[in-house]
Amino acid sequence: MAISKDQKVSVVQDIKDKISRANLFLLTDYRGLKVQEIEMLKKDLKSSGAEYKIVKNTLLKRAVADEISADAHFQNLEGPTAVLFCLSDEVLPLKSLFKFKKNLELPKIKFGFSKGACLDENQVQTLAYLPDRKTLVYQVVTGIGSPLFRLHTALTANLQKFANQLSQIKTQKQNLN
Repeated sequence: MAISKDQKVSVVQDIKDKISRANLFLLTDYRGLKVQEIEMLKKDLKSSGAEYKIVKNTLLKRAVADEISADAHFQNLEGPTAVLFCLSDEVLPLKSLFKFKKNLELPKIKFGFSKGACLDENQVQTLAYLPDRKTLVYQVVTGIGSPLFRLHTALTANLQKFANQLSQIKTQKQNLN
């Protein structure tokens, strides 16, 4: 079914908008997935702050023509394409995608972009296995707090020993009297 020129312009503008808002976007080949599987993947990705959208390659090329200087990647774009737009956190949607991909070995990752840098499948997979933002913040805070806690413990341990010695001296003097 052909779509009108106005609809195409609208789709291109929508893709441009999502690319500008996305921290990361990933192009995948969804061939082999059933409609129900794609809908399940879309629902799972939406809950993790991302959007998975099937797009025509020509419209995608038009949308990125002004935005990204990666013409070589988009000129060789073939086959059906779905785009994963990570609109908030980059890692959580990738974790969801790779969890889904682990079961069915689909969709196939073509390439992605994060902050203007082109990412291949291995780089995307590396990102997917990073801990999520909350875990990273916890690790940083714990890493910073741990030496301070140890310093606090070391300093208060000497004061505690001193207080115990004074308490023992007091007890001994009371026993002598």
